[in-house]
Amino acid sequence: MELLAENDKAILFLTDRMNLISSLITTFQINYSGEGLTIDVHITLTHSIDLPKVLLRFGGVTEYQFYWDSSHYFYNITFCKLFDNETGYYCSFDPFDESEQINDQDNDYIKAKAIQVYMDKGTA
Repeated sequence: MELLAENDKAILFLTDRMNLISSLITTFQINYSGEGLTIDVHITLTHSIDLPKVLLRFGGVTEYQFYWDSSHYFYNITFCKLFDNETGYYCSFDPFDESEQINDQDNDYIKAKAIQVYMDKGTA
């Protein structure tokens, strides 16, 4: 994997250079070690030829929530909320609104101290 950007530069990369809308999440990996919780999100960019797959790695995860049931497709990104705040980084793959604020009605979210974006050459 090739690191493309991390932390504040990852936010800029994902919002300015890459569009996650209409992409597909193929894998959520949740790992715990002595250094804390890490969540890897493998995404297929359905509209990109140059960069067909990326991995978002959230480190130092402080909270997460995911929900899915079989009556829905797994897992289309129709909108994504991603920003930094006073405690780290926030990402919701099913946000209630478009504001850069955490909303209690956001779904499928991750709160973390760090974020990295990798070119994903794997098969996930």
